[in-house]
Amino acid sequence: MRIILASQSPRRQELLRKAGYKLAVCPAHFEEIGNIVNNAKEVVSVNAKGKCMEIVRQMGDEIPVLGADTVVVLDGEIIGKPKDAADAKVTLKHLSGRKHDVLTGMVIAYRGEILSKVSKTEMYFKKLTDEQIDRYVATGKPLDKAGSYGIQDDDGFMIDHFVGSYDNVIGLDVMAVDNMLKELKVGQND
Repeated sequence: MRIILASQSPRRQELLRKAGYKLAVCPAHFEEIGNIVNNAKEVVSVNAKGKCMEIVRQMGDEIPVLGADTVVVLDGEIIGKPKDAADAKVTLKHLSGRKHDVLTGMVIAYRGEILSKVSKTEMYFKKLTDEQIDRYVATGKPLDKAGSYGIQDDDGFMIDHFVGSYDNVIGLDVMAVDNMLKELKVGQND
């Protein structure tokens, strides 16, 4: 099944390709809203829809267009990507030993219809030592990730457990995307 991904995220591309989708990657240049509203669910919904609709305006929606946005939320505050290594260390210290949520907003436009969903995964971190944080940050892996970590990078030192979709934490709830495409009857009426 073909879809247009309104994102340059290599992690989203990999998830979709592993699920068997044929992708056209068309990164949107939509200016995301941040903590303008104090509602993370609204932020990811608005950002995902903005990305999706920018590509629909450029290319149409005869092929499904998928926009997505992922944030980490701790104590109601959105934690974005770190500015630098020092910022990543501060973020990981805040997450250490605590629960936080990862929200991904997903919007699919197809033949005049638009579906939107937000997936939530509850993450529970182990208590991290300064040495563990320093070692992880030194790898450079947290520098391009919301919340300064990637679930796929964990070799057992960070995450105690999680409730929800693993893929969602990487950047896209693939099962939710599958269900949205079924609801839109993609491929069924061709």
